Amino acid sequence: MIKKLAFVIGPIGPHKSELRADADRLLKLIVKPTFRTSFKDYKVVRADEISQPGMVDSQVISSIIDADLVIADLSTKNANAFYELGIQHLLQKPVIHMFRRNELPPADIAAYRGIEFDLTEKEDIREAKSALRTQSLAPVR
Repeated sequence: MIKKLAFVIGPIGPHKSELRADADRLLKLIVKPTFRTSFKDYKVVRADEISQPGMVDSQVISSIIDADLVIADLSTKNANAFYELGIQHLLQKPVIHMFRRNELPPADIAAYRGIEFDLTEKEDIREAKSALRTQSLAPVR
């Protein structure tokens, strides 16, 4: 069975950095478990998990174009994430916006419904997973 692609964009940061640790926690504690249990027809992939040789930028753009759904982590207002999100908005394909609690997105993105998340408390993680399940049923276009 060929699975649909849910491509995750957002800040990743250098190996072993705090930024990478946060990105990994979002992916491993919220996004992947939610899709593994509730949306088994999707394969969740982030740019650093692409193992084929080639140019990273073109692989990311191709993944965005090919994705059935993009999950955008807008934490830290990362320029690459907003560039990639712009591609998804231009394509008018489904996207779910996520942002870290107390880090409101810029005004031009704030009009979109998003999932506020926090990775510190189990209850916060449960709430974010629940919100992701709900938005994954009807992602924003």
